[in-house]
Amino acid sequence: MSENLDFDMQAAWLRRFKADAESNLTAFALRLKEAMPDIVTVHESRGFFSGARTTGVSVELGESRYSLAIDRGRLKATIAMVVRGIVL
Repeated sequence: MSENLDFDMQAAWLRRFKADAESNLTAFALRLKEAMPDIVTVHESRGFFSGARTTGVSVELGESRYSLAIDRGRLKATIAMVVRGIVL
């Protein structure tokens, strides 16, 4: 019985997070941009009839680029190495 309850709670949490993923990413990106404006880039897409939507955020620390993006309602995190302007 306890296992079913745990599964149901986790499933409900995942459904709620998926619905809120875009707004959570937007809030996170804005806070990062406020704290570190020189190294944070907020990625947005603009529709013809709709306003700007945050699609991702990236932080450049030294030779590393940390990115968090939303893809089909799921968050996708990546780490890349940048050497002389070339992303590896």
